[in-house]
Amino acid sequence: MTTYDWNKLSDKDKKNLAALKKVTFIAGPVLMGTKRIDQILTNLSDSAVLFGCLKDEWIPGLEGFLQFAPLKVEKLNKLKSREAEKLAVLNHFQKDLKYIIRELKPKIVVFINGSWFQQIHYRKEFWEAVNIAAKIRLETPFTSEYEAKRFAKKIEAIYEAEKLYSKSKKYSDKEIFQILEKKRRHSWDWCGQPTAALVRNGRILALTHNRVMPYQAFQMHEGSIREKLQVPAQEMIETHLTNHAEVEMLEVARRGKIRLENTSLYMNIFPCPVCAKMLARTPIKRIVYEQDHNLGNTIGYKVLEASGVKIRRVVA
Repeated sequence: MTTYDWNKLSDKDKKNLAALKKVTFIAGPVLMGTKRIDQILTNLSDSAVLFGCLKDEWIPGLEGFLQFAPLKVEKLNKLKSREAEKLAVLNHFQKDLKYIIRELKPKIVVFINGSWFQQIHYRKEFWEAVNIAAKIRLETPFTSEYEAKRFAKKIEAIYEAEKLYSKSKKYSDKEIFQILEKKRRHSWDWCGQPTAALVRNGRILALTHNRVMPYQAFQMHEGSIREKLQVPAQEMIETHLTNHAEVEMLEVARRGKIRLENTSLYMNIFPCPVCAKMLARTPIKRIVYEQDHNLGNTIGYKVLEASGVKIRRVVA
């Protein structure tokens, strides 16, 4: 196994790598088991594989998200397969991906689901791969659905043990939004992480995030429909694989028998049009939010306002 560091390569080294025939570049992925890595390498046995490993501690934009922790070179050193012996490893920062693809011009670029923040078709490295006419593959980090579900259960147990707030304490608006920011890490949707807090008189009654259905790691394993169809951000919400944070909140309130009268809903992102219409039918009469939604703030705002819901934006 040969290891390179993109930031230490000379121009000559880069030319030598670019001269390799049938190069497949695996862009710095999330953590995967050795069995899955061997599967990927076996499927690429007819080409030279350049396996990227991120030098970033976390995937930029997904800092602290345990489910999206990046794979490190130490994991690759544990491989013992025949394909692994021929492997070339490239350590790099995620910000360098567009330059790596542009200069090395691989024939195939493999992106592992969950290895980036926001939608892949809004990222520069994706379009660099398109521009050089590389074959683009979006792959699962798991060997099977069983492994995906087991991984989700493990990470969920860690998050459920966290104590993000106290039900007896009164919080300020600023403190509530700080808690909502921490809650983002519980989302398994790398495209966006809406969070919500149900509050009465400054006390948090419940906290939710957008939940991938039918299980949290489903999108990582099966892929994002929005990315497969290259859906514009915040449009065609029927392509979401998530229950939005507002939907989850109503379900949590139902299960916990929490009354919605005299409550406020705090959200890091303004509700989408569908959720806004749904909230207009509830006793919740106050929404406090931080970021705009390009469709929700036009359609949804009018519906909520006409339904007597007070709306206030808090600018961080």
